[in-house]
Amino acid sequence: MHTLAREGITFSYLDRGVGEPFVFQHGLGGDATQPDGLVDRRRRLVCLECRGHGDTVPLGDPGALTFATFAADVLALMDHLEIERALVGGVSMGAGVAARIAADHPERVTGLILVRPAWLDAPHPDGLRIMETVAELIQRNGIQAGLRALDHDSAYKAIATQAPSAAASLRRQFERRLARERATVLQRMPADVPLSNGPQWADITTTTLVIATRGDPIHPFTIAEEIAARIPTATLHEVPSIEIDRHAYTRDIADSLATFADETQNSYG
Repeated sequence: MHTLAREGITFSYLDRGVGEPFVFQHGLGGDATQPDGLVDRRRRLVCLECRGHGDTVPLGDPGALTFATFAADVLALMDHLEIERALVGGVSMGAGVAARIAADHPERVTGLILVRPAWLDAPHPDGLRIMETVAELIQRNGIQAGLRALDHDSAYKAIATQAPSAAASLRRQFERRLARERATVLQRMPADVPLSNGPQWADITTTTLVIATRGDPIHPFTIAEEIAARIPTATLHEVPSIEIDRHAYTRDIADSLATFADETQNSYG
C-alpha cells in the first residue's frame, strides 16, 4: 500500500501489477482488498481507499462525503500516478464513483465496469436503508450494544434469511477500524447519488459492462438492468449468486473483468 496527501487527509491506495492501469474502486464500508480479490494479479490494479475507508485517515469534512468528492479524489490519484486514462470501474459505491468519473471526464476513461450497482438517480435507495440503520445503531449504541440491536431489527433479519453473505457484510461494519467515526460515511453516501438525474446515465458514451446478480437485497438486479438500459453502450452480464456458489460468483466476475479489459485494451491499440 502507498499513501497520497490531499486536503489534510492521508489517502491509502493500492498500486500493484504491470501493464495498462485498471482503476477499480471498493464498495461502501469496504477497502482495497475487495478489488484486489477480483482483478488478475498480472494486471496493474489501482484502488484508492476512499475517505472513511481502509487506512485512509482522518475522516475529514463530513460534508465532503459525496460521490463528486470521491470521484475527484480518484482523479487526483490518477494525476499523481501520471495515468492519463484508464479502464475504470468499481463495486457498489465504487461503481457509482466510476460512473461519476465517466460522466464528468470521459476523456480519462477507456472503458467502464459497474459491478453490483446500488444507486440509480434518487437518494436513499431502498437496498441501502439498512446501511443507514447500521450507522444509527453504531453511533447511538456503540459496537456491542449496536450489534445486539441489529439482531432484533426486522429488516436485518429479512436480509440474514435471504442473503447471509450480505448480512455478514453488515456485521463487519461494527468491526472495522474507527467504526463509530466512520458510521458517518454509512449515513451520508446513501443520501447522495452518483449522477444527479436520470438523463446523465444516457450521456455516458464509454463502452460499459454492468455486472449483477439476483437475490441480493442491497444491490437489486433491477437497478443494474435499468442502468444498462440507460447507458447506450452498456452490456449487462449476470453472474451466479454468491449465496449459491461463492466460488462461481467470484470466478465469473474475475473472468468478465479480464475479458472486458482485454477487449478494451485491444480497441485502444
